[in-house]
Amino acid sequence: MNRFANRLRVVAVPRSDAQRAPGGGEIQMTSTVAALRDLGVDATVWHPGEGELARADCVHLFGSRPEHLPVVEAARRRGAPVVLSTIAWFDWADYWRGGSGLVGRAAAAARFAARAACPRLPSWRRRLYHSVDLLLPNSAAEAEQLSRYFGVPAERIRVVPNGADPRFGRCDPGAFVERFGVEGFVLCPGRIEPRKNQLGLIRAMRGIDTPLVILGRVVPGHEDYFEICRREAAGNVRFLDRLDHDDPLLGSAYAACGCLALASWFETPGLVALEAALSGTPLVLPDGGCAAEYFGSHARYVRPGDVAGIRRAVLGALAAGRSRALAEHVRERFSWDAAAKATLDGYAAARGHAEGDRRPADEVRWRQRPLGRYRYVRLRWRVLFNVVDFVGAKVFEVIGAAGRWMRPKHVHASADMTPNMAPEMAAGFKTDPRSILIIQLDHLGDAVLSTGMIGVLRGRYPRASIEVLAGRWNRDLFAAIDAVDRVHVSRLNRFSRGGRFGWPLAVLWWAWRLRRRRFDLGIDVRGEFPLALLLWLCGARRRLGWAAGGGGFLLTDSPAFVLHRAETESRSALLAELGISVERPEELWPVFHAPEPIRRKIRRRLARRRVARCFVAVHVGAGTPAKQWPVEHWRTFIGRLVVEHGIDVVLVGGRADRDMAQAILGEKPWPGVHDWTGRTRVVELAALVAESAVAVGADSGPIHLAAAVGRPVVVLASGTNHHRQWQPPGPRVRVLHYPVACSPCHRRQCPRADHACMNRLLPEVVVAAVVKGLDETSPGVAVKPARCFSTDKSKIES
Repeated sequence: MNRFANRLRVVAVPRSDAQRAPGGGEIQMTSTVAALRDLGVDATVWHPGEGELARADCVHLFGSRPEHLPVVEAARRRGAPVVLSTIAWFDWADYWRGGSGLVGRAAAAARFAARAACPRLPSWRRRLYHSVDLLLPNSAAEAEQLSRYFGVPAERIRVVPNGADPRFGRCDPGAFVERFGVEGFVLCPGRIEPRKNQLGLIRAMRGIDTPLVILGRVVPGHEDYFEICRREAAGNVRFLDRLDHDDPLLGSAYAACGCLALASWFETPGLVALEAALSGTPLVLPDGGCAAEYFGSHARYVRPGDVAGIRRAVLGALAAGRSRALAEHVRERFSWDAAAKATLDGYAAARGHAEGDRRPADEVRWRQRPLGRYRYVRLRWRVLFNVVDFVGAKVFEVIGAAGRWMRPKHVHASADMTPNMAPEMAAGFKTDPRSILIIQLDHLGDAVLSTGMIGVLRGRYPRASIEVLAGRWNRDLFAAIDAVDRVHVSRLNRFSRGGRFGWPLAVLWWAWRLRRRRFDLGIDVRGEFPLALLLWLCGARRRLGWAAGGGGFLLTDSPAFVLHRAETESRSALLAELGISVERPEELWPVFHAPEPIRRKIRRRLARRRVARCFVAVHVGAGTPAKQWPVEHWRTFIGRLVVEHGIDVVLVGGRADRDMAQAILGEKPWPGVHDWTGRTRVVELAALVAESAVAVGADSGPIHLAAAVGRPVVVLASGTNHHRQWQPPGPRVRVLHYPVACSPCHRRQCPRADHACMNRLLPEVVVAAVVKGLDETSPGVAVKPARCFSTDKSKIES
């Protein structure tokens, strides 16, 4: 055991809102980690949003939460076993209370009944419980529920009872009495939320002279419930703020109170009950949950909805006084040392299970979502283009057999074409292409990611003419690349604001206009049916792209699309179809150098506005509302940078970001904060972020541009896409993300009210990442300065 513990590295992962509303689960986690360290285990706590999981031999999750699913996925990719302290309880009454209105409650109760009748019903809980290697419930009753309602095999469950710190049995009541002037009171500690049922206890204490002290902090989102409690509270009720677990006043409160009363709808059990019991404090506990399994006849049990019964139990506990037998019962049976040893045994069992029959990580289906939905989220689009692909492929087969009249006129059968294919679908040719068309109509960040591929193409085909069909927002970027000979600007396309209905006609118009260019090679970087259609209609001899978004039958070359692969790796796969091998990933990293005259211009503007030489560039906008960081978080983040660290901040972005900047700053200017949103073109923006010390923002074009100019960047990644796929590549990129079970959703607007992936990415985490970036002294990876240079307006065609 000790030799196993001394070489074991464990990462403990709390629930998502642990920092905002800590409770018993967090005490269980920190106490378990401390006890494991005493046994020689290298145990640490990892908070979601702080970066990647450290290399661990075991990952220990605390709490049954959907956001743990991505963490399990990450751990399994590394081959680390995962255990879960479930901290859960299930009964029909809890489901009934979870609904709103009679119909909602009936539906919730029906769901519980269905779960009880059929444990194999899919749900995020079932996926979580069957994905981890071992479950560690706190009681036998909880373990029985996991098997009954979710079909978890008994061999994958080990009961690990909670513990209590023995210091709570040696506390002096005088400190609390002196501080708050109350003693012999009824104590109700815990987070203020409906599940804890403080309201029922308040009603039960009406007319009793003994004070009731409610010790805790309201859970975010339950402020209305707290106001109801305050309105119903009589003069004998006092609300005190939460005390830290290490605060001596907490133990003093246990020793000073006349009894501890928890009228919760269930407890698993409450850790505060174990801690208070060490001082012999009489206990009034709910009959739901597993409290009776811990305390037996040493406590009084009540039904949460029985106000009169709660009142009788509290009066009886006050009259009984302290119990030495209760203190001895808890001291002998429940300690964190015993819990840590049982947990360590669980790690060994989980390790054996992980090395045994666990499925590989790539076989786990986290989301019941087909690959095609990556490009087209809505069902009607997926169905439509699947039908179009099927019918189109069959039509092409018939036409290929009947004749070749649909072939572009300038294409003729030759030795260049693959002998086993019809000329129209030939995938290879022996001579290098003389003209190349790259279609990049989508966002600025996507365009930046493609700049590396353009440099590789120029190196492989130095004599070819490389042309780009771009959008208005990308044209200056591609015009600044010497490797690009001409930029065609499509002002109306699917990504433009006015292109919702007109872009299909624009596809036909551009196909007709580009047909005269007679391209030998056309590349669709994004992979969508309209763009594949455009390549075919414009007569490109060889058409390279992705079939995942529809239109695969229109392409001559289409590599397999790998979900969640980094975009630079996807571009490398496209180049591999042309016989171009990229030996080092750095060859495809975007590199951009703003022209020196523009950089001098930006330096003069910064000096005139008295911006400090060391400043942070902040892009407060986002491509979609689902990627937007909240205004309140931006205010806190910027304020802390300016006030606490004395760092100037420059807000960057386009015209669309002006409203967001105004919402953050308000009417009055902020000292040390400079708003440059909507005042720079793309090349000027590149020059501006090149002068910054660190750039911060969502997964957006300006942040990709900042990484391309070589600056350290901090990316606030939402759950919209897989962050590893779309994050800017490079050694000075730090991605902060908050794992949620619904990621990646590929949605424009988050349907969840809490928008957890962005709202729970806290400002203090981002501040720490920025400060770390400012402190970095190691130089970045050397890059080749031969891709992006001066802006040439003469090669832009609208």
